[in-house]
Amino acid sequence: MMNPKAIQSSQRYETSGSSIWLDEEGIVHTEVKAVPEMTVEIVQEDIAVFEKICADFPRPFLGDIQNMSRMPREARVLAAKEAPRFVSANALVANSPISRVIGNLFLGLNRPEIPIRMFDDEESALDWLRGFLEQK
Repeated sequence: MMNPKAIQSSQRYETSGSSIWLDEEGIVHTEVKAVPEMTVEIVQEDIAVFEKICADFPRPFLGDIQNMSRMPREARVLAAKEAPRFVSANALVANSPISRVIGNLFLGLNRPEIPIRMFDDEESALDWLRGFLEQK
């Protein structure tokens, strides 16, 4: 059953470092763009979009970080701190060596207070996230 707070639009938001949208199932998707560094400023831009999409209602989140090449500690800390406001479960898709290192740093050092897993492919990540849609 769709949550009454769900946004009906599939509008795609573009920030300096990401493309972000809410799919028809209620899962938030983020594709990281090929930027030299995922800075604190970019993370803040993304947070502003999450505020619009989620309206303080945590949703399952699919983060495609395959294009990410660098994310400084300050940006990881900010993302981990803010995630529970918007994210009920976080699936990271990382199939390149660099994105897996960044994903593992996030999982190991800046783990947010929500369920989080890393996947090699989007379909496996979506299958896992669908289990969190049922909990609403």
